[in-house]
Amino acid sequence: MYLSENEISDIQAGTFSPTPRLINLHLYQNNLTNLRSDMFTGLGNLLKLYLYSNEISDIQAGTFISTPQLTSLTLDDNKLTNLRSDMFTGLGNLEELYLFRNRLTTLSSAEYDILSSISYVSIDNNPWHCDCRMFPFRLKMTGSHFFEYQIDCSQPDQFHGQKLIDINPTYLICDPQTCSYTIITLPVLLGAIFGSIAGTLLIVAIVLTIWCRRNKNNSPTENPDHAVVLTNANTTAVIPTGQTDQMRPQGSLTPQHRPKSPAPLPHEYETVKPHPENPRPRSADPRLTSLNDAYRNTDERPPFPFPRSADGDDGAAQYQSLRKTDTDHESADDYETPHDYVYVTE
Repeated sequence: MYLSENEISDIQAGTFSPTPRLINLHLYQNNLTNLRSDMFTGLGNLLKLYLYSNEISDIQAGTFISTPQLTSLTLDDNKLTNLRSDMFTGLGNLEELYLFRNRLTTLSSAEYDILSSISYVSIDNNPWHCDCRMFPFRLKMTGSHFFEYQIDCSQPDQFHGQKLIDINPTYLICDPQTCSYTIITLPVLLGAIFGSIAGTLLIVAIVLTIWCRRNKNNSPTENPDHAVVLTNANTTAVIPTGQTDQMRPQGSLTPQHRPKSPAPLPHEYETVKPHPENPRPRSADPRLTSLNDAYRNTDERPPFPFPRSADGDDGAAQYQSLRKTDTDHESADDYETPHDYVYVTE
């Protein structure tokens, strides 16, 4: 049906109800300004709709719900300034969309999804503003659709004549009064990330500091109480080191009554020089004789202390320290043979 070039400015609801089998409808070069949702009712089989060269500036939501079979829609050479996702509701079979020579300036990321679902889209010759409002749309551009190469920038001046797809998204900026999107550049993104990490570390440091101080306040004293037993020949006392003088028990030893440190033990044993006139030592203890016989011709020394006797009594036995020179001996009887040892008991 051809209704073009008739200066039609409005279409009443139900106008096309008697033509349910209509496939092509030509309404180009008229004076239509708005498309309403009730204009095309009854055109359930319509495949192609030509609306180019009108004065259309707005398309109401649901306008094309009554034309679900539409495959081609021409809206070029009109006065559309923006697109909305609800404008194309019901056009699930659309294959061709013509929007060139309109007044479109920006597109959103949702509109990118709609355009990329249509096989062929023509959107060139529009005054595109390549600023922050095109940032979400630019982020989705991959170069896989023909319409992506048809967006030639008109504004701002530094991008005039350039294609949007050739512009780095981080350069799409504009005044805060104009742009409703926040441009996230790489430095801003890194600053936000590291700022969050620094804030988290600061909180952790504060918590650890508080925790350490509480543990320090609740920890025991540096010098815990230990009982010390002091013994001398006449007195035995127990002194808790963590107590004050007022808490010290009766009978505790004062510094002037503390026992002296025990004298160091004598040397275990020592070999002395032999004397030719007395090769054998004196030995009142038969155990010493057998001990000397066992260790005389070896480089080993006997065990210390002296082995216990059969009755288990070794008294306070120690090996006698024999650090003597030749002049220290009064007689030949004082000399020992090599590897002989003197053992004395108290």
